[in-house]
Order: sequence, then structure tokens, then C-alpha cells
Amino acid sequence: ATLAEACSRLSNYVYKHKDKNEVFVVHVVGADHVECQSNETVKSMFSPFVRWIGAMSDFPLEHIRIELLGPNVPDHAVKRNPVNVMPLQNVDSTLKLKSATVLCKNCLYHDYLKEIAKCTQENTKGTMFPDLMIMFNAGIWGYDEWKPTLDSMCCLDHEVPAIITAYTVEEAEDDAEVIEEVIAASFCSKEKSEAQCVLSKKRLWEA
Repeated sequence: ATLAEACSRLSNYVYKHKDKNEVFVVHVVGADHVECQSNETVKSMFSPFVRWIGAMSDFPLEHIRIELLGPNVPDHAVKRNPVNVMPLQNVDSTLKLKSATVLCKNCLYHDYLKEIAKCTQENTKGTMFPDLMIMFNAGIWGYDEWKPTLDSMCCLDHEVPAIITAYTVEEAEDDAEVIEEVIAASFCSKEKSEAQCVLSKKRLWEA
């Protein structure tokens, strides 16, 4: 439901500008066994989203790729083939989608973004920058390991909406403090103007 609501609110940013033959890429950052435990777990969590977004009249794309990423993704999840989360055609014949897959990767997200950037520069197939990043109940305030990831997200060459959820309002506020610190360090310390820093912060919070 959170992922669907994010796509609904941010549709102009995450998919309406893309051609139908392009892939809509979602990065679930900080994933672990909760999302990756088994094929059945993956299908139960993401098939409803795929069916919902695929049935939207303004969704122009034919392919969806969801990547579950994080250092706590289990090895057995990494080794299995991408999971097909397309609804059965005899259940819903209105879908325009042709493919929808979920794959798992054990990685630090900032390292993965560097890998994608390198592959993009070398025109190597297989990895793609996301159209949407989402972090479910990440606990950013409690783990310094999130800071280099947030910094890498701030330094992307193009804007990508990021959704960060929390269990409580208090945790969300604590997360916000850390995010603001990272933004200040990432942008303002690199001799960017105060106006640019404010704009960058505004864009992150709008997302």
C-alpha cells in the first residue's frame, strides 16, 4: 500500500515521462529476510502492487523490475532466479504489463549505485538506475551505516524520488534530523551556494 501510494502521488516524477518499452525500476533499499525469505514471500508482498499499478489507466510502461537490496539480504535469496510477480492473465486480462520481476542482491546501496554508474558509463547491460527508491522502516537515526548511502543518493546526477518510512512519528522526526545533516554535509560543504542547498533539501522532502 505504501509503494502504491508513493507511485500515485509521484507519478509525474517516477513513470509518466518514460516510454512504454522502458523498464520501471524500483529499489527497495535496506531489504532483508522480511521481504526476501521465499518466492511465496516475494509474491505475496509485491504481486498486489504490480496488479494495482499495471491496471492504472495512466501507467504507460510494459515492464516492472523491483530490486530488493541490502547487506542483510540472505544468501539463498541472492542465488535464486528473479521471481515472476505478474498476475495470472486469466485473473486479470486488463493488464498492459508484459513482465514484472523481483530480484535480490546483497550489497551496500552506495556501492551498488557506484556499480550502476560504472555500467552506465561503459554502456553495460544488466543494471539500471532506479525510478523510485523506498526504505521501509529503515531506522536511519540509529545506524551510521545509512549516512554514506544517503550521501550517494544526494549525489546522483539526476533526481530520483526517495520514500523513507518509520514505525512512529518520533522515529520519523529522528530520521529527518539525520537526513538534514547528510544533506548539509553533502551539498553545502562542496562549495555550493546556500540557495542550492535549500533547493536540494526542498526536493528531497517533496519526494
